[in-house]
Amino acid sequence: MTLWGRTAILAPGDKPLSDAAESEPAGADVGGADVVGADLSSATVAGATLAQVLARAALGGKAEAMVLLDVSVLSSLTDFYLIATGTSDRHVRALADRIAEAGREAGTRVRHREGEREGRWVLLDFGDVVVHLFDPPTREFYDIVQLWADAPRLEVEPEPDDEVEPAP
Repeated sequence: MTLWGRTAILAPGDKPLSDAAESEPAGADVGGADVVGADLSSATVAGATLAQVLARAALGGKAEAMVLLDVSVLSSLTDFYLIATGTSDRHVRALADRIAEAGREAGTRVRHREGEREGRWVLLDFGDVVVHLFDPPTREFYDIVQLWADAPRLEVEPEPDDEVEPAP
C-alpha cells in the first residue's frame, strides 16, 4: 500500500525499498509492495511493521473503532498513531497491557506510559508508534482522529501466518 509516496508495509521476503527503488521504475510493483519513487528509512519500515503488530494486538483485545494513521509527513514526533476505544476503564487498561506486551514480544518497549490510573485516555509511546486508547466519552470529546484528518489511514494486515478463508 502506498501513501503519499511512501510504502507502508513490506511483507516478509520482500525486497528492501532502497534496492527496489533503484532497480525498478517509480510506480512499479516490487515484491508485493507498491513503490512510488520513494525510499523509506529502516526506522519507518520498522515503525510500520510495529504499528501492524500493535494494531493486531488491539484487535485481539476487542478494541473498538480502531484507526491506524500514517502521520509521518505531518508530524516530527512520530510516524504512526494507533487510536482505539475500550468499552470501560478496565478494558482500556487491559488493552494497554496487551499492546505493551505485544511490543515487548516484537523486541521494543514502551518509552512512556500515561493515563493508566484513570483508564479514560491511555497513551503508550513506542517512538515510531504512539498508541492512544480511550473510553467512549473521552474519545468523542477530544476527537483526535479529526485532528489528524489529513493523515492517510492504514489497513491492518492479517498475521503472516493467518490463513485467509476464501469467500463463499
